[in-house]
Amino acid sequence: MKRGRKTTLRIGRKAAILGFPIITLALGVLWLPWLPDQLDMHWGADGRVTLRAPTAVALLIVPAIGAFLGFGLLALGHRWRSRFEGNSFQLFERSLVGLQCAFLIVHLAVLALNAGFAIQPEMIGSLVAAIAFFGAGLLMRDADRNPLLGVRTRHTLADATVWEATNRRVSLWLRLAACVCLLGVIRSDWALYVILGSALLIAVDAHFYAARLYRERHPDDG
Repeated sequence: MKRGRKTTLRIGRKAAILGFPIITLALGVLWLPWLPDQLDMHWGADGRVTLRAPTAVALLIVPAIGAFLGFGLLALGHRWRSRFEGNSFQLFERSLVGLQCAFLIVHLAVLALNAGFAIQPEMIGSLVAAIAFFGAGLLMRDADRNPLLGVRTRHTLADATVWEATNRRVSLWLRLAACVCLLGVIRSDWALYVILGSALLIAVDAHFYAARLYRERHPDDG
């Protein structure tokens, strides 16, 4: 019974990874009556539009990117399946489902902005970053060593204890950063600095924490 449930969940994750691009495209088509002939698709740091595309093309862009990344990463994960330890492959599949959810949110937000809703591009970026940080934090908290998910440095890959401690630390920081990123939804002029600053601080902290912990556990390893 338990094995059958695991098989069902595994099939469900794969169906979600492969099915979300279709759902994203279908929801985009439903927006057509409220959309102009040209859609704004990308904005610079100053908020000015840097890319426009015909509506028919624009509706395909995000689902196509989601499908390409979802299929590609899933295939890559299966190719490296033997390098995933413990529960890490299941967590990797969950991360791909989260990635597709993020693409769906971005797609809907861009369509709403083009349809005339009072949304700033920076608000979209902050919301997506908050979701991404929080989701990554949950996934990394219990991830075993693997080739794609988690803090991968020389020190974490060499010592399972360092891997676990570093990823749990980063997991906490990422979830806190998700809350901080919500400030960018309230104050759009802070969005870019909050997102980049949070990511940079977490990366630097993870690197030095892993190195220090490794030296404490292996003082004779130069």
